[in-house]
Amino acid sequence: MLRETNVQRLHWADKTMSVIRQEQLEASEKRLASLPRVTIFDLTDDTHIEEIWQCSYDAQEHPRMEQLHTRKELRATVLGSLAAEAALLSVEEHLLVERLVTLGGTAELIDWEETTAAESLVRRLWCTISREGNRTIVHMPEALLTPLTLCLSSHQHHELRDRLMHHDSVIRAMLYIGGLLHFEEPLYHLMTDVLKDTYASDLNLALRYLRTSYDYTYDRRGDMLLLHPGLADPEHLLRQYSPTLEFSLELSEETMRGAVEGICQRRSPCLTASMVCL
Repeated sequence: MLRETNVQRLHWADKTMSVIRQEQLEASEKRLASLPRVTIFDLTDDTHIEEIWQCSYDAQEHPRMEQLHTRKELRATVLGSLAAEAALLSVEEHLLVERLVTLGGTAELIDWEETTAAESLVRRLWCTISREGNRTIVHMPEALLTPLTLCLSSHQHHELRDRLMHHDSVIRAMLYIGGLLHFEEPLYHLMTDVLKDTYASDLNLALRYLRTSYDYTYDRRGDMLLLHPGLADPEHLLRQYSPTLEFSLELSEETMRGAVEGICQRRSPCLTASMVCL
């Protein structure tokens, strides 16, 4: 998720993960209030279809795409990419989708991490959000329940998610060591080691996965940088490097093994080795 907090002027004691997360939660809750209350599967005509599309990831990722949309078109797009997107959900999104499918399409948010996951599912055009007193309820249309059940229960999905979680463990270990990481290295390994020759080998969805799974910001050139959630002041690190210097950690086997072993010392050698062999 995009880092919402500018902590440069705060006292060091305020630069904590809890403060960062709280501000991200508040920003997400404000955005939720402005998101559509119906999905493309609930509409009976195309009157509000453009308003819904403007809140979607597709609209954010392709802002210059000027065309009119229809319910039929967007429904086909959502269903057509459902399996690939389900494979590339963030951990929080995946858990929420599993609960929604199990509960028949309606679930109450139980912690703050689910708020950002719920917002992301709305932007995928999968869900809507409603408020009932102090409760926040997520609704998934019936039209998606059976297809998602089939996706989540398939052998291919489980195999791909397992490979993705190994990749995620390495990236988080690298962020633990370096604080931040240029997006190109994780994206390259994601596309070549995890997604190559699979039904989810889509560059746009891979980039969406990085944005929904990790904190991120942009450098002065506009490149995305993945952040460790506890890194309060990424600008401090960036100021130490010239504008022409690439700030990235090479994901070689040696550095990956060192990163994973450093953060997972209590894991067995076999498990650690499997995590660096993406």
